[in-house]
Amino acid sequence: MNRTSLLQSVTVKGRDGRKHLFVGFDDSMHVGLRAPTNLFGHPTDDILVQLDEELQRWDNLSIPDPVTKIVYGHYPMSFTTSTETGKRPEDIMARNGVAAYICGHLHTTFGRRLYKHHKREDGNFWEWEMGDWRVSRMMRVMAIDHGHTSFVDVELIPPGDTAEGMFTMPTIILQTYPLDSTFMLRTFVKDSGGSYSLLNSIRALVFSEATPASVKARIYDLSSHSLILVHESSMNLSEERSDHGAQYYTTFWERERYIYNSGLKYAIQIVAESSNGSLSYSEMRIVSAIDDPGKFHLSALAFIVMGFKWETAFPVFLWSIVFLLLSLLVASKVFHFLLEKNGQYEVWTASVFEPFSTTSGALGKVVKVPFWAFLECSRNNFLWIGLVVCVLYLTFFPWYSGRVLASDFPTGHMSLRGVTVNPSNADSVQTMSGLGIPDIMTVVLPYLYGVVLPLLLMISTLSAERAACEFHLKSFGKSRKPKEYSDRGESETERNTVDVGAQGNTASSEAIVQGSFTKDSTSRRHGESDPLLTKTEADSKDHHCKLCSRRVRKGLFVGCLAVVFIHWRLCLVIVRAYGPMPLVSGLVFSWGAPILLILSLYHTSGVRCRPLGHEP
Repeated sequence: MNRTSLLQSVTVKGRDGRKHLFVGFDDSMHVGLRAPTNLFGHPTDDILVQLDEELQRWDNLSIPDPVTKIVYGHYPMSFTTSTETGKRPEDIMARNGVAAYICGHLHTTFGRRLYKHHKREDGNFWEWEMGDWRVSRMMRVMAIDHGHTSFVDVELIPPGDTAEGMFTMPTIILQTYPLDSTFMLRTFVKDSGGSYSLLNSIRALVFSEATPASVKARIYDLSSHSLILVHESSMNLSEERSDHGAQYYTTFWERERYIYNSGLKYAIQIVAESSNGSLSYSEMRIVSAIDDPGKFHLSALAFIVMGFKWETAFPVFLWSIVFLLLSLLVASKVFHFLLEKNGQYEVWTASVFEPFSTTSGALGKVVKVPFWAFLECSRNNFLWIGLVVCVLYLTFFPWYSGRVLASDFPTGHMSLRGVTVNPSNADSVQTMSGLGIPDIMTVVLPYLYGVVLPLLLMISTLSAERAACEFHLKSFGKSRKPKEYSDRGESETERNTVDVGAQGNTASSEAIVQGSFTKDSTSRRHGESDPLLTKTEADSKDHHCKLCSRRVRKGLFVGCLAVVFIHWRLCLVIVRAYGPMPLVSGLVFSWGAPILLILSLYHTSGVRCRPLGHEP
């Protein structure tokens, strides 16, 4: 198309005398970083100045003609950064009366209704993200009817027999007026063509292989839970607009009858009937007779990508997780040091296992038990130091190096300060740093939130599980030891009484009793197991304690596998994008999490107290 600049525009004049200005601009990064670090558009002050001048092209005439302005680009505003001086494209478009900004980039990954109404003091416009043709086979048909901009998205579905490789073209119906109040209607629209005949007509475009036998407009009442048809009228074909493969239909409606001041109550749907009796329906449009814009509700997934500016959100999410990780590691270590210094650690740990009987006690457990898990993690100096080194390294040093640009260009490395591209020679002037901010969030946030934070949680939970098992065994041993000695004392007293009272017994019986008592005493002195305890252990094998059998630890293996899976999935994305170099250059990024998990599993595998046989 012989494009020589980052901004192009074209003006089309309609039959009604209105001008339609279409302006497209390219705000991609001046350095072509590879995916996944090319998520954002990066406009410059120069491109926004050109956009402002182009949108004012027809406004400087002595008698300006009515102009409908449409801007299109690749990146949504939520994934567009500010310029060097803090300027935003939204301010330029709102100030110049743009009707709509059409973008792509997100395709249909997060939904097919990614729309947002941008409001400023000096204007407002709609942002309509559209699906892609390559994967989703989505096509958008847009119409401008006397200054009113509307559209319909069409998905071309392949036929049942795909041998011919063709797509069936459905009948497309686009209602051009009234506009949908939830995601098309704007406020403070100047010169919108508001004559009586236009305001009191329902208009639609019908695209079909053959002229429909009839086209009808239906008006529904939405006030109840079910749709109630309140009006139906036949639409008339306008012959002078029937060229270019589209039929233009109009019908009259009594606008005053549908004025409703409390929200949106009515909806319009166009129905086209073909010559063979098949019906085609348009999308139902919620309308307002007083042009009162409704509120468009984004889905939860759509709100994540369209609801706020990720340029502002990225630093908040980034430094919040870094602060959280370092705070948990440092606070747990300091608190453990103070408890050990005062000799209160065992007492404080015992309070974790004490039952609660009040609501405040339950709330205290909710905070105390997780923090105790982090304390147990800090007790293992080797694992704690490994986690601290991992977090500090990821904060201040490069994560990995690789082919961040095309294969013929020099390599670069990524850190929290962005992507740095080193020149092929020793000329440091050619070094470009700070690239890809905030594009690196596609790597940084999933890794910190999906790998490092779960890694800390899993290591702490494994340490806490081992400590809980040791505490349980120790507590059981303390509670059983006095009872065992009491039972043994009673047995010895009873046997001595029997020996004294039974003077008629034979010497061999006395020897047996004496030998048994001596053997028991010797066994206790040498730490050997009591025959009674051995028998009790054997009897209790059928009643394993759930804590001592470490079933919780076995369940934690699943969590460890999940962390490793997410980690290697992210590494696979990086390797596919930048080659195998990140596996070698990014040792902490690539191998830190798996190594720390393996070491934690090894260090928490053994219990320092020998479990005594007992029932759960």
